[in-house]
Amino acid sequence: MITLKQLLLFLSLLSAVSLSAQSNWNEFNEQRLKTNERAMYVLGGWAAANMAVSGLMLSGSEGADRDFHRMNIGWNAINLGIAGLGWWGSRRADTALSPFASVDEQYKIQKILLFNTGLDVGYMMGGLYLTERAKRQDEDRDQLTGWGRAIMYNGAFLFLFDIGSYFVHRSHNKKLKALLENSELTGSAQGIGLRIRF
Repeated sequence: MITLKQLLLFLSLLSAVSLSAQSNWNEFNEQRLKTNERAMYVLGGWAAANMAVSGLMLSGSEGADRDFHRMNIGWNAINLGIAGLGWWGSRRADTALSPFASVDEQYKIQKILLFNTGLDVGYMMGGLYLTERAKRQDEDRDQLTGWGRAIMYNGAFLFLFDIGSYFVHRSHNKKLKALLENSELTGSAQGIGLRIRF
């Protein structure tokens, strides 16, 4: 016969194991979000520095250089907005996700970053197209050249930023693997459960 004291002890141990398992997943999610925050600081810093330098250089420049700085300011104003929204989203995101939601979020950010690297290549090709087009026409030559150079410049940075962020997030998968190796999906007619081994 189980006494009330034994039952309470068993329930408290079960609760402690469950909280410990959830804590491991919370830590995993916190690390992913901190990585996102740091990335947004890098993107925001890059954007602010570019806007400041191009803002200073704009007054003394002319021709294609003037158009480069104008496009650089506009492009990086958008980057700064993206960085702010990304940072805010990472700060507000919930870390208490289920194991399945944690895995989903981990792979979702990696897919987004890989998709972005494709866009970045497209930006660079678009910038190259504009600079080549400028060579074949007299009208708007400076604008096309300046814009093309600015787009290639920013596309190259974003490519390095996105691919670097992807590899940082991908290295986080090792922790995911360890968490999942200690988990077991069980099922019966009554339902599905996740058992975590310690």
